[in-house]
Amino acid sequence: MEVRPAYNGKNRTIEHPVAKAKWIGTEKAWRLFWMRADLKWHTYEPAARFKTIAKILDEVDRDPYGCFFG
Repeated sequence: MEVRPAYNGKNRTIEHPVAKAKWIGTEKAWRLFWMRADLKWHTYEPAARFKTIAKILDEVDRDPYGCFFG
């Protein structure tokens, strides 16, 4: 979740989801999703499955393809 000040100030903040992780029990893996401009969640195709949530957080922080933070 990205949290930043509202464009018009007034001590407000805007929260914008950037990534979603979902545990797929049948695959015993995490799936990573990102929100596109259409405001729908899409599978993160460069690496759709991860074994640990730590690896997902690392991928989101690195953001090598500019999907999460542009």
